[in-house]
Amino acid sequence: GTWVLVVGILSDFFGNHNFGKNYGLIAMGPALSGMLFNTFSAWTYEKYTPIDSEVCLGKNCYYMSFLLTGSAAILSCMVSSLLECSRRQSSVLGNT
Repeated sequence: GTWVLVVGILSDFFGNHNFGKNYGLIAMGPALSGMLFNTFSAWTYEKYTPIDSEVCLGKNCYYMSFLLTGSAAILSCMVSSLLECSRRQSSVLGNT
């Protein structure tokens, strides 16, 4: 549901000059991360599945996947916060 807000946020942060290029780069984020994180999750699941079974049981099946995606989410929040702080600092200094 929040994907609708990307248009407004993008134009607010970066302006309308290169909006098409910026939107294209932002739109590739979910596609790229979806492929990478899903591949890693499948690899982890298969790694911890016993040889004589097709089902993985226990927390080891998804622990590394949750750790990786959680770390990526925290990192993206930190980068977003740094962008906002930089933006506010430049607007206070008059470098809009």
